[in-house]
Amino acid sequence: MLVESYTSGKTGYKYLNGRDAGYWVLGYHPTVCIATGSYVFAMDANTSNYGRVSIDVNGPKKPNVIGKDIFVLNVNNLKNIVPGGAKGFYDAASYACSTSATYGGPACSKDYLYKKK
Repeated sequence: MLVESYTSGKTGYKYLNGRDAGYWVLGYHPTVCIATGSYVFAMDANTSNYGRVSIDVNGPKKPNVIGKDIFVLNVNNLKNIVPGGAKGFYDAASYACSTSATYGGPACSKDYLYKKK
């Protein structure tokens, strides 16, 4: 199902504003994609500047929204891991952790990962 969804670009994933995120979540060319009933893990390493790791922490269960149950990390060309929203990751306001951002949600990853328990 996941491979078919990826190739058609219809994954069902959304940005915080409800816009269809297509296959951006999994990466444009996922090198590794593991889907279970509990989680989805995808790694896209087919770019010269960074690799991206995307994790859907509850698998196919809703809401399937970037910033709510899907989080992203980049591994930059210096081999640093940079969660969405941290310095060095898509600094553009269009990726903010906000429903008013065009591609809102990726920047929520930093807040989720650095959340104090």
